[in-house]
Amino acid sequence: LLLPTDAVAAPPVPEEPPAQAGRTVLVLDDDDAVRGLLVKLLEHQGYTVLEAATPETAQRLSDAHAIDLLITDLVLD
Repeated sequence: LLLPTDAVAAPPVPEEPPAQAGRTVLVLDDDDAVRGLLVKLLEHQGYTVLEAATPETAQRLSDAHAIDLLITDLVLD
């Protein structure tokens, strides 16, 4: 394919970082499969994700990190 000599390719448009970049989500769920799925989905969307299977672990993580959002199971076994 030949382009006319006066045709100039447009410079690439830089991608803006996703709005969620730098946001930290804590996922608290005692079901490994559910927790794992949520973690994968959120990480794929650009979130930093911390995960906990118990409330005690979630408390330690929230004490050590700035958490923007908590996603939790309402009934933990």
